[in-house]
Amino acid sequence: MNKILKWIISLVVVWLVIFWGYSAIKGSNKPVLSGPIKIGVMLPLTGPASEYGVSSKNAIDMAVEKINAEDGINKRKIELVYEDDKCDPANGLSALNKFVSADNVKVVIGAICSGVVLSIAPEVQKDNLLVISSGASNPEISNYPNVFRNWPSDAAQGEFLAKFASEKLGAKKVAVIYLNNDYGTALRDLFKNEFEKVGQIVDVEQVPDTLTDARTQLLKIKESNPDAIFLFTYAQQMGIILKQAKELKINKQFLGGEGTKDQKVIDVADSGAEGLIGLAPATVSSSEQDNFVADYKQKYSENPGLTGSNAYDIPFLLKKAMSNCSDSDVNCLKRGLIGIKDYHGASGVINFDANGDLMNQKYDIVVVKNGKFVSY
Repeated sequence: MNKILKWIISLVVVWLVIFWGYSAIKGSNKPVLSGPIKIGVMLPLTGPASEYGVSSKNAIDMAVEKINAEDGINKRKIELVYEDDKCDPANGLSALNKFVSADNVKVVIGAICSGVVLSIAPEVQKDNLLVISSGASNPEISNYPNVFRNWPSDAAQGEFLAKFASEKLGAKKVAVIYLNNDYGTALRDLFKNEFEKVGQIVDVEQVPDTLTDARTQLLKIKESNPDAIFLFTYAQQMGIILKQAKELKINKQFLGGEGTKDQKVIDVADSGAEGLIGLAPATVSSSEQDNFVADYKQKYSENPGLTGSNAYDIPFLLKKAMSNCSDSDVNCLKRGLIGIKDYHGASGVINFDANGDLMNQKYDIVVVKNGKFVSY
């Protein structure tokens, strides 16, 4: 009898050990870890898109300071590792390799430039990393499910701009100046395909991201006599084009894509920016947005740039995803991000689809009046 009892007790003990071990593995994605959570941040801190990168860095720093002051994530502090991609695909790949080989990170915030994101996306998928961008808009990024973005895809922007030019402005003939990279060429093609259904593209000119003089392109466009001129560039190049267009007395309606609403456009163009119409990701006035802008102005003595609020929200989204996941469990983090519903952030109400794209995104139309961006 004693032998049978001992045998039963032994079986029970073995079963409990197996059950508890299985439950520990199955029931929690959060292993007991110590030390900081390392997150890579890849931004254009210098170069042609630095106005977006510096503002995003400031905003990310603000968010992480707040999270760390409130006991971090799962009682672990966030440690940011920055790399300057210069809005250059080759630099982006070098930065990603450093994050993986030297810094041992699995999660990267950035990049902003579409060309950089597209250059690193295949490696991100291959190595099963997670990237969240606050500014890349090229539609091809949707093909990489490990790349999320708190920024709308340009997939719908071309149709939106074509309809606006045709229906609201009555434009029949338009010209295009685009930045010769993945951002500019994608918008050029999307807009061209849509506008040619309702009107005529009379000239298309390209400019480099190192642009200092656009007079040659502008004089060609002036000769083609369009009703409106579309600029698919970053803020620096847009400002130069508008300034020189005024000097050349090109009195046409200028329009820009979703990167238009940036103070640098006005700073560079001066009065040449007056009347410029552009898009901006739609935002609804909220306490989250108001608090972010107020805190940013207090800390940096200026308004946040175009991508600032989008960048600011990303650490908080990661915190929510990591609440039930290890910071190295990318598949769990992806499920966590997709599972976030109606997150009210500084950039608006955020929901991700299965490809990591924002859902139900709309645009605001802005115009420069008296040296300021206002609602159209």
